[in-house]
Amino acid sequence: MGIGSLPIRLIYTLFSPFPWMGGTMGLQLGKIDTLIFWYFIYRAAIATRKLLRTDRSTLVSLLVFIVPCTVAYAFTMANMGLMLRQRLPIVTMVALLATLSWPSREEVARAREARKKRLAEREALQKKPSLVPARTTAALALAAGLRRQDGP
Repeated sequence: MGIGSLPIRLIYTLFSPFPWMGGTMGLQLGKIDTLIFWYFIYRAAIATRKLLRTDRSTLVSLLVFIVPCTVAYAFTMANMGLMLRQRLPIVTMVALLATLSWPSREEVARAREARKKRLAEREALQKKPSLVPARTTAALALAAGLRRQDGP
């Protein structure tokens, strides 16, 4: 198996055991670990997009470890149980990268302030005086009430 098998080997190295696979109780427990790892990969992808814009040196320092280790494990390990146990350094580094996807305190504070500003603008629009005279509004409300009583 040469370099052409790298994509399928990477998929098995990172994502196995798959949920549809049968096996022993140990394999079933390994699926829980793998589901958690899938979540870490998802969050790491978000962090990668974020770090590409803000801090490329941190991203490169993490990927310099993750990518070569993953490729080396893909070529050297063929047993799924062995891969599940031996990919712990990769899982740890991907989890570290994933933690960088959560917003910082400053980002949370900015989002909170922006939300307060939007709510204040919405309240200001609701308090804006109506162009319809109050008598007309009262008459429409009365007519609507009468229609509800007469209706089915």
